[in-house]
Amino acid sequence: MRLFLALDVPPSVRDALEAAVAPLREARDGLSWTRAENWHVTLAFLGEVAPGPDPVVAAVEGEVATASPIGLRLDGAGRFGRRILWMGVADDPPGAVAALGERLQQALAAQDLPVDRKPVRPHLTLARVRGRGRGAVTPALVDDVPVAPGSWTASTVEVVASHLGAGGARYEVVASVPLPASRR
Repeated sequence: MRLFLALDVPPSVRDALEAAVAPLREARDGLSWTRAENWHVTLAFLGEVAPGPDPVVAAVEGEVATASPIGLRLDGAGRFGRRILWMGVADDPPGAVAALGERLQQALAAQDLPVDRKPVRPHLTLARVRGRGRGAVTPALVDDVPVAPGSWTASTVEVVASHLGAGGARYEVVASVPLPASRR
């Protein structure tokens, strides 16, 4: 079972961002656009986990027990190289998403789970270039992406299964681990 950990994006934010990028979807060839229902803020990628989600859920529960909900908002487009277009996500307090991702990755690694140890850069992947050598995500395209109004509070860490197949990945939430209520 291919798994990753993520913070979800509520329907109201998805709808606002979907409406904002719809004109770009229609006008830009060579890009494979991510379906709005697949938008999420990745905290950790595990890849194939043979025993299923139970040990992952246990590691997440232990780590989020002391965490607080995190304020999030859409914060401008960017790109990874020439192949991926994304919408940035700002967090409050600043750095909270990266810190949570790092703690979760450490906890998963401590359980000998196959976690991909990478720094977390909060974003939503909007599109990828189709195939090799078929265009690029240019600075002009990044500049054309409007920032949709969107803010929310992340209150759960989701354990998500990724099912690969024709038409792209399909994601299935297999567990949601709530963050404790804020103690502010």
